Amino acid sequence: MWWYQHERNKNITGYLILAPTFPIWDWFKDDLKKKWLARQPERYVDLELGSDHQAFKYYNWIKTGLVYAVLMFILMTGLIYLTGTLDLTAVNLALSALTWSFGGLLFGYEMKLFMGKKGQETLPHSN
Repeated sequence: MWWYQHERNKNITGYLILAPTFPIWDWFKDDLKKKWLARQPERYVDLELGSDHQAFKYYNWIKTGLVYAVLMFILMTGLIYLTGTLDLTAVNLALSALTWSFGGLLFGYEMKLFMGKKGQETLPHSN
């Protein structure tokens, strides 16, 4: 079968996208692959192998948590207001903001711990 040759798409979602669009992308796949392969050597010209620069290594979880907190604050406070369960007073907004800030930071920290452990099982590539 034609979709079996694509090793990158090993899940059902990939097949569901590729199968109906096959008549469109099949015409262009060979030319696009040749262009992609021709551009690959220039990607590795200034590669610093010894560099392990991670600008947000220690604080990215805070940003993730606060973005989550703001989104949840807006969605959940709006939902509570629209359902008429709670009035929007300054005290309720402050308590909701404090609760979602704490929850968002907890979420961000848990994601930091989870994502940090995810790549430890694989061995680095050796040439």
